[in-house]
Amino acid sequence: VAVNVEPGAKTISANVSVELYPTKYGTSDYSPIALDIANKKPDAVMFILAQPEIIRITKEFHSQGFKPTFYTYSPSVANSMLELGGVGLEGIRSVSYTAPVTSDAPAVKEYRDALAKYFPSEKPDYVSLTSFAQTKIVIEALSRISGPINRKSLTDAMDGMTSYNSGIIPTV
Repeated sequence: VAVNVEPGAKTISANVSVELYPTKYGTSDYSPIALDIANKKPDAVMFILAQPEIIRITKEFHSQGFKPTFYTYSPSVANSMLELGGVGLEGIRSVSYTAPVTSDAPAVKEYRDALAKYFPSEKPDYVSLTSFAQTKIVIEALSRISGPINRKSLTDAMDGMTSYNSGIIPTV
């Protein structure tokens, strides 16, 4: 995923400079990493990290008074991350596979209604919205099967899907 950041950024500005900064999965002390990155004074930082790591490094940036624009990608987007990250994550931006959870699109409204009915204590969230969209796709594939439902018939139905639009994620 990280190697796609530079080509994507260059579609916005050909002069953009991108530096990859690999970290070990499960890193718990981000203070030296955050300090090193802050000393380089980037305009933006794109995170391809697990949620707990994003929370740790942005809290470290916040404690150092460093506040560039932060970006992440959809696997990291969850209300829980934003709640746990607090002020360190304020203003973070993300690319998402889904329509916004606040969209007035009928499929997103269907999602919010189902969430309110079956999980009333849960807030709309990109993680559950993605799961809802994927479930809609599986249900659509199942509805296309005539005969026994098994691994082969489901795989064939999934492979045969063209132009199915869940209304939430890009067309299958």
